[in-house]
Amino acid sequence: MSNKLTSAKFPFVPLRIHVRVTNRIDIELDTEALIDTGFSGDIVVPATEELKQYPPDAYATYSDPTK
Repeated sequence: MSNKLTSAKFPFVPLRIHVRVTNRIDIELDTEALIDTGFSGDIVVPATEELKQYPPDAYATYSDPTK
């Protein structure tokens, strides 16, 4: 079952991100994400100074296997 999400600032949607950096450090970020309403369907999350302190261990790209 899916829930309907309506944004007052289309094409932005509210987003809460919880990241466990280490077993002692967690980051909780409330922001707005940009939803690509075109063909790719990407989501863009703004970089923050707090997140920039911890470089990623890896990157991943999702591709829809049905296309």
